[in-house]
Amino acid sequence: SIVSLLLRTGPYGDKFQPWSRGLNLKRVRRNPHGVDLGPMPEGIGHRLGHGDGRVQLDPSPFGEELERLADAVRAGPAEGLVLIGRRQHRTNNSWMHNLEAMVRGDDRCVLLVHPDDAARAGVADGEKAILESRVHRGTVRVRVSEELRPGVVSLPHGWGHAGLERWQRVAGAHPGVSANDWTDEEVVEGVVAQSVLNGVPVRLEPCRVAEDA
Repeated sequence: SIVSLLLRTGPYGDKFQPWSRGLNLKRVRRNPHGVDLGPMPEGIGHRLGHGDGRVQLDPSPFGEELERLADAVRAGPAEGLVLIGRRQHRTNNSWMHNLEAMVRGDDRCVLLVHPDDAARAGVADGEKAILESRVHRGTVRVRVSEELRPGVVSLPHGWGHAGLERWQRVAGAHPGVSANDWTDEEVVEGVVAQSVLNGVPVRLEPCRVAEDA
């Protein structure tokens, strides 16, 4: 079995040598209370790059970034709303959007909006609206919901299949929109320079405002 193979070829295994005192499943079963493998080996101490040999729990880059994050949270978004993503149990990832059984029924690629924010923006449940960030302006369908706190709107992960009809007929017929389109490539996390994919500042307005303009 795989367990036997891993045990016998591991650091304490018998390496398939009959005279070895190393471990195999037979020896493990003979010792239900365990096998003494000797003193514990050294941990990660020898791998630490710090001169004092200790883990630095509060290095200055992390501390400075946490302070910046706290300031940003206290200040709130400049545009009034922040966009976050979400997963859906029925479709989970984009590859499931090409299965008819997974996408039939009500449209699930909708923007969840708290009732207070919907009223403030002048949009109603089921209507299309304009969602705009610094880098993108596009149409979304609104679903008013108290699942979110005021000030937060949410688009599901994995949609945006327009133009795929030739290769993915079902997904192409239910394209939705990609939340990545609204992500600002200039907003990055300071320590590892990774793009910030949640909490994107956005504005929401009715489609009729855009049409009148």
